Amino acid sequence: MITVFGKSVPTGILGYGFPESSLEQGLELRPDVIGVDGGSTDQGPGDLGRGAPHVSREAVLRDVELLLTGARRLGVPLLIGTAGGAGARPHVDETRDIVLEAARSLGLHFTLATIYADVEKEYLHERIDQQATAPLDGTDELTHEQVDACNQIVGVMGSEPYIAALEAGADVVIAGRSSDTAIFAALPIMRGCGVGPAWHAGKILECGASSAVPMAPADCMLAWVEDDAFEVQPAAPQLGCTPLNVAAHTMYENPSPYLLREPSGTLDTRESTFSAIGPRRVRVEHSRFLPAERYSIKLEATRHVGFRTIALGVSHDPLLIANADAYAAGIERNVVVRVQQAFGANAPEYTLSIRQIGRNSAMGPLEPAGAATGSELGLLLSVIAPTQELADAILAIARTHGLHGELAGRGGLLSNLAFPIAPTDIPTGPVHIFAVNHVVFPRTPEELFPIVLEQV
Repeated sequence: MITVFGKSVPTGILGYGFPESSLEQGLELRPDVIGVDGGSTDQGPGDLGRGAPHVSREAVLRDVELLLTGARRLGVPLLIGTAGGAGARPHVDETRDIVLEAARSLGLHFTLATIYADVEKEYLHERIDQQATAPLDGTDELTHEQVDACNQIVGVMGSEPYIAALEAGADVVIAGRSSDTAIFAALPIMRGCGVGPAWHAGKILECGASSAVPMAPADCMLAWVEDDAFEVQPAAPQLGCTPLNVAAHTMYENPSPYLLREPSGTLDTRESTFSAIGPRRVRVEHSRFLPAERYSIKLEATRHVGFRTIALGVSHDPLLIANADAYAAGIERNVVVRVQQAFGANAPEYTLSIRQIGRNSAMGPLEPAGAATGSELGLLLSVIAPTQELADAILAIARTHGLHGELAGRGGLLSNLAFPIAPTDIPTGPVHIFAVNHVVFPRTPEELFPIVLEQV
C-alpha cells in the first residue's frame, strides 16, 4: 500500500502573511508537517552581508504564532528554512528569539532544533588545500584570498540536517540557509516516500500557492507524496490548480527547464506528467531523482565594498531626454574634477553610476537598439565610497551637477531636474556584493550544519 503524507506550506516567505482561514482549511486536512521558507536572494546580497532581517519582526511574529499554534495542535513538526531572510547566524538567532517569544505568549512546550549554516573560513581554507571545492558557471577556482575577503559565508543545506533534527526528536526546526525544496522534501524522504516526488513536491510548495489559479503566493498549499507521484492543491476553496500552472512552476528559477540541482543529486522532470484531478487538484507522476556522484554544498558569501548614497532626479525636458547619455557623461566628468579639487592627493576611490530610469534602466547597454524613450526620464545617481561620509559628500557633488549641468542648445543657469523625494540625498548604508560562485564537498552532508536541541 502506498503511504501518503500531507504537507502544508502557508506562504512564499515567513512574514509575508497568509489568510488565517486558508491555514485552518489546510489544518483540517491534517498534514504530517508544516513547512515555510524564511528567505530569498531575490533582494540581492544586502540581507546576508548586513545580517539584517528581510521582513519586520512584527510580521514574522504574527505568522509564527499562527503556525506554532496549528503545528502543536496537530502534534506535527514545524520547519522554518533560510530563517530571517538569508539564513546566517544573526538571522537564525533573531528567528529563534521570535519563536521563543511566541511560545511564551501562547504557553506552548516543545523540542526546538536550531540548525546553523555559517561556514568558517578555516574550514574552507582546509577544503581548498584538499581540492574539495569546485567553481560554478565557468568561474575560476576558489582561492584563499577570496575567502579571506568575505564578511559572511553560508552553505545551502539539503534535506539531511532537517532529517537529523527530526530523528533527534525536534518538534520545531529553525534552519539557516537552505535549499528551498529541502524544507518540504525532508519528512517524506525520511518516511520512505519516493525521492523524486518528494523533491518535486517541494519545488511546487516552496513559493506557497504561486502555482494556484489565480496565483496567490501569500496563501497556503498542500501536497500528498507517494512512491511515484504526488498531488498538490491549494488550501483555500476559491483557489485551484491546473497542470499548466504546476508544470510552469516546475521550471521557475531553473537554468534548465527539466533539471533541478540539489546537494544530493538532481531532480529530473523530463518524463514527468501533469494531470488534473478535478478542478482544484493536480497529480504529477514519474519525477525521478538522480543521485550525485559527490555530495556538494553551494556557498553563498558576501564581501563589503563600501557605503552608498543615492538621489533620484526626474526631467520632463525633451532636450535633456534626447541628449541623456551626453548629459550623464558630463556629470561624471565634472564630478571627477570636483573630487580632485576637494580632496587633492587624498581623493578617495569611489564609484558613481547614473541609471536612466525609464530608458534602458533594466538592462543598460544590453537593451535592444531603438528602445522607446518616453516623455519623462529619471536619473538615479548612486555613489559608493569607503565611508558613508565620503559617499554623502561625492553624491552631493553629483546631484548639484545633475541639477545645474550645462545642456547643449541652452544658455544661462538651468535647473534640469526635479527631485520627487526630500531629503534628496539618501544614505543607504553598507554595500555588499556576492563574492563566490562555488561549491564545497563536505565529508558528510551534516558536518557544516550543527544542530542545537533545547526544550522550550
